[in-house]
Amino acid sequence: MLVGGKAPTITAALGDVAVIEMGRVEHERLMALCYAAADVFVMASLAENLPNSLVESLACGTPAVCFAVGGCPEIVTHMETGYLARPGDAADLAQGLALLLEEETLRRRLSAQAPVRAARFAAAVVAARYCEVYEQTRLAYGLLSADSTVLSVATHA
Repeated sequence: MLVGGKAPTITAALGDVAVIEMGRVEHERLMALCYAAADVFVMASLAENLPNSLVESLACGTPAVCFAVGGCPEIVTHMETGYLARPGDAADLAQGLALLLEEETLRRRLSAQAPVRAARFAAAVVAARYCEVYEQTRLAYGLLSADSTVLSVATHA
């Protein structure tokens, strides 16, 4: 099991499970390799906004198991790109993890769909959406004529 950050409590609780503590991973390439090496990414947070780690996991083709809190359901689609456990229900979270680890066919299907879902959260895509909302708002309030466009998003290859 790969464990990121500082997790001595988790490591101790796992008993005889082989654990590799990665500590804080700051290099993007190493982070992508860690995500890609994992069969499943688990986020046990009870409060999240729109966690980048879920998007990063899916982008690397690793399905995620997390609680259905905050923005997590916006990123993870239950049984399509991962498993959404009932908020605060540790048994449900464990059940989701066991399911994805035991059912290789399911895990492979979720892994294949994960990068497609993650693409919705790419910086250029999100920036373009913000520009659209901004322009629609300006148009709705008469601050922009229908035939003019003042915002665009530059993309880099």
